[in-house]
Amino acid sequence: MIMVTFRSILMSLLTFSGLWSGSLGFVMQSPTDIAQRIRSLDATADRRMGELTSSEQKVFDLLQSLHDTKHPFRIVVVGNGAILETTSVLGPAMSVSQSPKTGKNLMTLASEDKSFEFHLQLADVTQIEILEKETPMKTMRIIRVLGSEKQSMCSLIMADQSDSAIQWFHGLVKEYGATIDLA
Repeated sequence: MIMVTFRSILMSLLTFSGLWSGSLGFVMQSPTDIAQRIRSLDATADRRMGELTSSEQKVFDLLQSLHDTKHPFRIVVVGNGAILETTSVLGPAMSVSQSPKTGKNLMTLASEDKSFEFHLQLADVTQIEILEKETPMKTMRIIRVLGSEKQSMCSLIMADQSDSAIQWFHGLVKEYGATIDLA
């Protein structure tokens, strides 16, 4: 028999809301932080799991096109003091879930064994650029994902230089345009 107590329900709600940590007790937060967290939870509750805003849907559709093509991409993520680069197809696993930390829709593209996972918070994307850049060695075909203040979140560079990959990339530019503004 399952016994649910008022205390267990209260602790679950406080833990979910970020106001309780089992090892620390109540987490001290300013009234502003608490109000912001409540607004975030309210906004998340207004949208059912998996529902996307129109801007999120555009990002999802583009990434699904990259996933479906099965071409490998050089994925470059530049952070504060670190750079991560890898070359991989975007998949075969693809899903959208809600981040347990932010409540935002999180798109995940992963290898079958999950040894490689690429996560992108869809709502944080403000612009996507689809461009070709000439270098002395080759033409780079780049999908640049930008966040707030046009800061680069990541770049997806086509690793496949075959004629079919180039033709696919040009079709992508024709379908979406060179710049997708989302904010």
